Amino acid sequence: SLKAVPTISLVTENTGFLNETAGNIRSEHTVSVEMMFADGTPGFQEDGGLSNYGGRFTNFRKKSFRVAFRSQFGATKLKYPIFYGFEYENFPPAEEFDVINLRSGSHDMAARGAYMSNRFTDDSMIEMGNIGPHGRFVHLYLNGNYWGQYHLRERWSADMASSYFGGPEADYEAVNANDNFVNDEEVYDGTGEFWTATKALVAGTDPFVNAANHIDIANIVDFMLLWVSGNSESEFRSFGSSAQGIPFKFMIKDADGFLRMPGSSKAGHNGPLGVMSRMQTGMGGADFDILVADRIHKHFFNDGALTPARNIARLQRRVAEARPGFISESARWGDVFREFTSWENYQTNLVTNHFPQLTDTMISRFKAEGMYPDLISPVFSQYGGAVSPTTPVTMATDADTILYTTDGSDPRLAGGAQNPAAASVSFNGGGPTPVTYLSTGHVWKYLDDGSDLGTAWQAPGFNDSTWQMGPSQLGYGSDGEGSGTTVGFGPDSGNKFATTYFRTTVDIPDPSQFLQFLVRLKYDDGAAVYLNGTEVIRTPNLPAGAPASQYATSNTSSEDAWRDYILPTSSFQPGLNTLAVEVHQASGSSSDMRMDLTVRGETSLGGGSNVSDPLFFSVPTLLRARAYNSGTGEWSALNEAFFTVDTVPAAPDNLVMAELHYHPANPTVPQETIISNDRDDFEFAELLNIGTQTIDLGGARFDA
Repeated sequence: SLKAVPTISLVTENTGFLNETAGNIRSEHTVSVEMMFADGTPGFQEDGGLSNYGGRFTNFRKKSFRVAFRSQFGATKLKYPIFYGFEYENFPPAEEFDVINLRSGSHDMAARGAYMSNRFTDDSMIEMGNIGPHGRFVHLYLNGNYWGQYHLRERWSADMASSYFGGPEADYEAVNANDNFVNDEEVYDGTGEFWTATKALVAGTDPFVNAANHIDIANIVDFMLLWVSGNSESEFRSFGSSAQGIPFKFMIKDADGFLRMPGSSKAGHNGPLGVMSRMQTGMGGADFDILVADRIHKHFFNDGALTPARNIARLQRRVAEARPGFISESARWGDVFREFTSWENYQTNLVTNHFPQLTDTMISRFKAEGMYPDLISPVFSQYGGAVSPTTPVTMATDADTILYTTDGSDPRLAGGAQNPAAASVSFNGGGPTPVTYLSTGHVWKYLDDGSDLGTAWQAPGFNDSTWQMGPSQLGYGSDGEGSGTTVGFGPDSGNKFATTYFRTTVDIPDPSQFLQFLVRLKYDDGAAVYLNGTEVIRTPNLPAGAPASQYATSNTSSEDAWRDYILPTSSFQPGLNTLAVEVHQASGSSSDMRMDLTVRGETSLGGGSNVSDPLFFSVPTLLRARAYNSGTGEWSALNEAFFTVDTVPAAPDNLVMAELHYHPANPTVPQETIISNDRDDFEFAELLNIGTQTIDLGGARFDA
C-alpha cells in the first residue's frame, strides 16, 4: 500500500505542523519537499514555504498543506512533471509550478464523496473541454511521520493561467468567492480591474453580447451544468486576462460533497454573478438559451462527458488509483474517517445506483427549468467516425424539419433565423404528434389504511369506489412529497404503514399509432406498477410478491428523481387501461413517502419517426444539424459529429514521425523579429501520413 502511489516528504523546523489538535498555520515556513517513487523513477527535492490552507470552519486533525516556491526559500519555480502519466486530451499538464496544494480530503469524508469529489470534478471539467487543475494521489510524510494519502493538485492561479494560455503571470487576475458564489470575494492575483469591468458588463444590458470578451460563456455554462449535477458548496475560482485576451474561466473551488444527489431545485441556480439569469436579458437572450441547450446536449447525450458510462469510467480510474494507498490512509486516520470497507462501499454505490440514473434525472430537471427543449435533436444513424463513400448516414427527429450543414456553420443563425447555407429536409408537417396521457396533477385514487389487498386490487375490475382521491404528486413528508395530495401513514409516526396503494385509468384510443410508451415513475422507497393486472415495473429494492407488511429492502438513492421505463405499444389496449401502483416504505420510522407517474406516447424510437434520406460523404465532414418546427419556430439543441472517409482501412504504418525539433538553441536574432525568446517555444514534432487514405487521429496519443 505504501508503494502504490508516489511519496511526498515534507521536512520543516516548525514542529507546529505536527500538532494535530492545533489550529492551521497560515504563515509560510521553510520546508524541504521531496518526491519519491517506489519504482526508482527519479523524483525531485526543492525548498519552499509551507503553510496550511482551508479548514477554516472544520478544523480536522488531518490538515491540508500548501507549498509555495519563492526566492526567499529557494527556487521561484518547481520544475518537474509531477503529473506525468495523468495526461488529458484537452489540456496536458504543466511542468512548472510556483505553488502546489496537498489536499487532505478530510472534508470530503463521512458520506460526502469519500476522497473522490474534487478529483472527479477536476477531471470532469477537463473532459468537458475546459481547463481544470490536474491532480494525483500521493502519500505524505511530515518530518518522517506518515501523514496519510493526499490529493496533490495544481492551484488555480495566475501562474496556472500563464502555463496554459501564455503570457506573463502579471497579466492575469485570479478570483475566489464562497457561499452562494458571492461572499468573501477576493481577487488574490492581479489588480482586479478586469474582474470589476466584467461584473459591470454582466450586470448591464444585453450581457450575452456585451460581456462575451470578458467571460467565457460556454465555460461558465459547463461549470454550472457540472455544479448542479452534484451537491457541493457554492464556491468558485476564476482567472482571466485582459492583456492576453483570455475571458474569465471558472472551476469548482471546493467540491467536497459533490458525489451526492443534488436537490431538485438546484438545476435552475443563477450561478456566479447571477450569470444564468442575467444572460437571458437583452437581444441575446434567446441565443444564450440555445447555447445552454447545446452544452447540455453535448455533455449529456452521445457518450458525452456527463453520460453514465463516462461518469462511471472517470470515477473508476481514480478509485483504482487511490484504492491500494487508501489501506494505509485508513490505518492512519481510521479512527476519524471511514474505514477501508466503508470507503469501497461508497464507491460501489456510486457505480451501481447513483450514476446510472443521474443523467436522466438531470435532463428531466433541465427540461422542467426550460433549459432544454422537448424537441428531439436530430439523431444520426452513426455518430461520427469512419465511413466509406457508400455508407448511408440518416438523421431522425420528431419535428417537421431538419436543417443541417457540412461547412462547419450552425444551421441556426444568431437571433433564431435559418442559415441560408443550411440544407433543409422537410417531413410535410411531421409524423404523429407525441401525446402525454398522464402528467403530474392527474387525479389518482389511493388507499392508505394499511390493508393487505393481496393481488385483486391490481385488476381492472376491482371496486375502488370507497378509496380517497387526489392529484399527484401524492405522499407525505416535509420536502414537498405531498405537493399535490397528502396521504396518511397510520396512527403511529414511529411505525408507519409499509404500503400505500394507488389506482387510475387512462384512455388511449389507438396505442398502435405510437412506436412506444414512456412511463416515468417517481417513488420513495420501493414500488411496483401493474398495467391491466400485469406487472410491468418493479424496483430492485422490492422483492417479487412482497406483501403489504413488507418494507423495501433499501432507501431509494434519490427520492425526487424520475425513473424512465419504456413499454411496448402492445402493453396497452385500445380504450381504457388500468394502472395500479404500490409504494413500500423502507422502514416504519421513515419520514417521507411519495408517488407520481406519467405516461407519454412516443413517436420516436432512437430519434424520431421522421427519418431523412441518406447522406453520403466522400471527404472528411463535420455534420451539424438541428430539428426545427416551422409552425412554432422552435429549434432543437445542436447535434454534431465528425465523419472521416476511407475506402479501405488505413494502415497504422502510414503514420510516421517525419521531423522532430527537440531542445533547440536559444534564438540569436533580435527579439523584435521573433514571437518569443524562449527556446522551448520552438520545439515541435511533425507527423506525416505517407499513405493515400485519411487516418483518423481521434484518441491517438504519444506514449513511452
